[in-house]
Amino acid sequence: MSKFEPNLQRRADLAKLRDYIATVKDGQVITPTEIEAATGIAMDAAGKALFRLAAKRAKREFFTLTGRGWEASSPSNAVDIADRKVERIAGALKVAQRTTENVSTRHLSEMTGADRDRLTRRHALLSTLSAVSMKLPEKT
Repeated sequence: MSKFEPNLQRRADLAKLRDYIATVKDGQVITPTEIEAATGIAMDAAGKALFRLAAKRAKREFFTLTGRGWEASSPSNAVDIADRKVERIAGALKVAQRTTENVSTRHLSEMTGADRDRLTRRHALLSTLSAVSMKLPEKT
Protein backbone atom coordinates (compact mmCIF):
# COMPACT_ATOMS: atom_id res chain seq x y z
CA MET A 1 0.00 0.00 0.00
CA SER A 2 1.32 3.41 -0.97
CA LYS A 3 1.55 6.01 1.75
CA PHE A 4 -0.75 8.20 -0.38
CA GLU A 5 -3.57 5.65 -0.55
CA PRO A 6 -6.39 6.23 1.93
CA ASN A 7 -6.22 4.25 5.13
CA LEU A 8 -9.69 2.72 5.17
CA GLN A 9 -9.32 1.20 8.66
CA ARG A 10 -8.39 4.60 10.13
CA ARG A 11 -11.40 6.18 8.43
CA ALA A 12 -13.67 3.47 9.82
CA ASP A 13 -12.22 3.93 13.33
CA LEU A 14 -12.66 7.69 13.06
CA ALA A 15 -16.31 7.22 12.06
CA LYS A 16 -16.88 4.84 15.03
CA LEU A 17 -15.39 7.38 17.42
CA ARG A 18 -17.47 10.23 15.97
CA ASP A 19 -20.61 8.12 16.39
CA TYR A 20 -19.60 7.34 19.98
CA ILE A 21 -18.88 11.01 20.74
CA ALA A 22 -22.37 11.89 19.46
CA THR A 23 -23.84 9.72 22.25
CA VAL A 24 -21.87 11.37 25.06
CA LYS A 25 -24.02 13.65 27.22
CA ASP A 26 -22.94 17.10 28.42
CA GLY A 27 -20.72 16.79 31.50
CA GLN A 28 -20.36 13.00 31.16
CA VAL A 29 -16.96 11.62 32.17
CA ILE A 30 -15.62 8.96 29.82
CA THR A 31 -12.54 6.81 30.27
CA PRO A 32 -10.32 5.16 27.68
CA THR A 33 -11.56 1.77 28.92
CA GLU A 34 -15.19 2.77 28.24
CA ILE A 35 -14.29 3.99 24.76
CA GLU A 36 -12.44 0.73 24.01
CA ALA A 37 -15.43 -1.32 25.19
CA ALA A 38 -17.93 0.74 23.17
CA THR A 39 -15.94 1.04 19.93
CA GLY A 40 -13.40 -1.79 19.92
CA ILE A 41 -10.62 0.73 19.23
CA ALA A 42 -7.49 0.40 21.40
CA MET A 43 -6.93 3.56 23.41
CA ASP A 44 -3.16 3.57 23.14
CA ALA A 45 -1.39 6.79 22.10
CA ALA A 46 -2.63 6.45 18.51
CA GLY A 47 -6.19 5.72 19.67
CA LYS A 48 -6.21 8.78 21.95
CA ALA A 49 -4.92 10.95 19.11
CA LEU A 50 -7.69 9.57 16.90
CA PHE A 51 -10.22 10.35 19.67
CA ARG A 52 -9.02 13.97 19.81
CA LEU A 53 -9.31 14.23 16.02
CA ALA A 54 -12.81 12.74 16.07
CA ALA A 55 -13.84 15.18 18.82
CA LYS A 56 -12.45 18.09 16.81
CA ARG A 57 -14.31 17.02 13.67
CA ALA A 58 -17.49 16.50 15.69
CA LYS A 59 -17.02 20.03 17.10
CA ARG A 60 -17.23 18.62 20.61
CA GLU A 61 -14.94 19.95 23.33
CA PHE A 62 -13.69 17.85 26.22
CA PHE A 63 -11.94 18.73 29.48
CA THR A 64 -8.98 16.41 30.02
CA LEU A 65 -8.94 14.70 33.40
CA THR A 66 -5.29 13.70 33.62
CA GLY A 67 -4.90 10.00 34.28
CA ARG A 68 -8.66 9.37 34.20
CA GLY A 69 -10.17 10.35 30.86
CA TRP A 70 -12.26 13.22 29.53
CA GLU A 71 -15.27 15.22 30.67
CA ALA A 72 -17.60 16.40 27.92
CA SER A 73 -18.22 20.12 27.77
CA SER A 74 -21.12 21.43 29.80
CA PRO A 75 -22.28 24.77 31.18
CA SER A 76 -20.31 24.06 34.39
CA ASN A 77 -16.93 23.51 32.70
CA ALA A 78 -17.16 25.59 29.51
CA VAL A 79 -15.13 28.47 30.96
CA ASP A 80 -12.46 26.08 32.27
CA ILE A 81 -12.10 24.52 28.82
CA ALA A 82 -11.71 27.95 27.20
CA ASP A 83 -9.25 29.03 29.93
CA ARG A 84 -7.00 26.03 29.24
CA LYS A 85 -6.83 26.98 25.56
CA VAL A 86 -6.00 30.60 26.43
CA GLU A 87 -3.29 29.43 28.87
CA ARG A 88 -1.67 27.36 26.10
CA ILE A 89 -1.77 30.33 23.73
CA ALA A 90 -0.26 32.61 26.39
CA GLY A 91 2.57 30.12 26.92
CA ALA A 92 3.29 29.93 23.20
CA LEU A 93 3.23 33.72 23.04
CA LYS A 94 5.87 33.93 25.79
CA VAL A 95 8.13 31.54 23.88
CA ALA A 96 7.70 33.49 20.63
CA GLN A 97 8.37 36.78 22.38
CA ARG A 98 11.51 35.44 24.09
CA THR A 99 12.79 34.03 20.78
CA THR A 100 12.18 37.34 19.01
CA GLU A 101 14.00 39.24 21.77
CA ASN A 102 16.94 36.83 21.61
CA VAL A 103 17.38 37.09 17.83
CA SER A 104 16.88 40.86 17.99
CA THR A 105 19.58 41.25 20.60
CA ARG A 106 21.97 39.05 18.68
CA HIS A 107 21.37 40.04 15.05
CA LEU A 108 19.38 43.28 14.72
CA SER A 109 22.39 45.53 14.18
CA GLU A 110 23.67 43.32 11.35
CA MET A 111 20.35 42.98 9.51
CA THR A 112 19.28 44.82 6.38
CA GLY A 113 16.75 47.63 6.73
CA ALA A 114 13.77 45.62 5.45
CA ASP A 115 14.53 42.61 7.66
CA ARG A 116 15.15 44.87 10.65
CA ASP A 117 11.73 46.49 10.11
CA ARG A 118 10.02 43.08 9.82
CA LEU A 119 11.62 41.83 13.01
CA THR A 120 10.78 45.05 14.86
CA ARG A 121 7.13 44.80 13.74
CA ARG A 122 6.94 41.18 14.92
CA HIS A 123 8.43 42.15 18.25
CA ALA A 124 5.88 44.97 18.63
CA LEU A 125 3.02 42.64 17.69
CA LEU A 126 4.11 39.99 20.19
CA SER A 127 4.53 42.62 22.92
CA THR A 128 1.02 43.93 22.25
CA LEU A 129 -0.52 40.45 22.25
CA SER A 130 1.35 39.61 25.43
CA ALA A 131 0.09 42.78 27.12
CA VAL A 132 -3.50 41.98 26.07
CA SER A 133 -3.25 38.37 27.29
CA MET A 134 -2.02 39.59 30.68
CA LYS A 135 -5.21 41.65 31.05
CA LEU A 136 -7.55 38.67 30.72
CA PRO A 137 -9.81 38.27 33.76
CA GLU A 138 -8.68 35.81 36.39
CA LYS A 139 -10.69 32.76 37.43
CA THR A 140 -13.28 33.43 40.10
